[in-house]
Amino acid sequence: MSGICLVSRRLILPRWHFSSCNIARSHDFPILWSPTSAAPDNALALHVGPLDFGMSVIENLPRFRHLQHIQFEKYTMAQFDDRRITDALSRCPVKTASFTSSTFRNRHHLYTFLRHFPMLEELSCADLHFKAKTRPREAREIVQRIGPSLRKVTIDNDDDLWHAALDGSSFGPIDKLQKVTIMDVKLDDLAKVDQFLRRTKNSLEEFSMRHLHILGHARGTHMRWKALREHFVLSHLRRLCVDIHGKEKNTGLPATEIVLKWWLSMLQDAAKKDEALRLENLTITVGVARSVNYIQRAGGSLWQELDRCLTQNQFSSFKSLRVVIKVFSPLLPQRGESRRQMILDNCPRLQEKGMIDVVVQSVELPQESVE
Repeated sequence: MSGICLVSRRLILPRWHFSSCNIARSHDFPILWSPTSAAPDNALALHVGPLDFGMSVIENLPRFRHLQHIQFEKYTMAQFDDRRITDALSRCPVKTASFTSSTFRNRHHLYTFLRHFPMLEELSCADLHFKAKTRPREAREIVQRIGPSLRKVTIDNDDDLWHAALDGSSFGPIDKLQKVTIMDVKLDDLAKVDQFLRRTKNSLEEFSMRHLHILGHARGTHMRWKALREHFVLSHLRRLCVDIHGKEKNTGLPATEIVLKWWLSMLQDAAKKDEALRLENLTITVGVARSVNYIQRAGGSLWQELDRCLTQNQFSSFKSLRVVIKVFSPLLPQRGESRRQMILDNCPRLQEKGMIDVVVQSVELPQESVE
């Protein structure tokens, strides 16, 4: 089995579909209806798209009293200012909400809108846009109605929107969060992530960090990473997903394996403390592009260390390591196959236990670039 699959980024899907850590919807997810007269009154799921606007939405939303799932795609949320619509939503037992390529007036508008879903448990935000920055008065304003007690949050935005999901106030309390996916974390943000992981030790089970960009001057940033001593608390996590992503001109790292070594050192330190480690699944996403290699051909020693670490007695709950190697066009998938074999050859313990899976994904980009 070659372990190579093809992934096209020209597909008309939200970008988070391409995260190796994303868990797909089950086959019994209810039918998605548009908010029109054709939808039955007992519809459980609605999809509100760019063509669903005006009076048709206003007139039909109050009918859906059993609504549990709602998706907004390419929608200008300012059209939801009508009190009749927000009143209708607040009466529905909505449990999951997804916002893709949608536009809000500002972030305060987003935070306020979420408070119309008091029973919301799962939230996904991908490629959101904001017409303006939140005014200082709005930022200081205390929202009287507390936010929903979310269980799962996925933030796939090219900015620091993920801060709102982790701060415990903007999106709502964080004490019941079980699964969190964030994107575009920078070196200076690691302290915020560390604080969040410590505050959610009693609830969080799965944590995914996608597109770990490390912006800054190349030489200075590289030295800061080498000197980094800040370690996350990982002992309570069952599933951990790490996605290292970005060209050298953006990351400032000529050898991105230094970031992998940092994650490895955290796992090694946890094992040395003889903590009760709950980790069951680890996913590492790296890549190969014409301008940068995330995996060096001669990087076997790093994977040997990881192999030894994950097969220690302290990791008694561990079940699987999955490595995803993205080969970005115009390179051919075969360029990732040598890295795949190198990883497998240097993880004999995990191979013997049947606990490692390394796959190569060929990713087409609209233009020759790695985000």
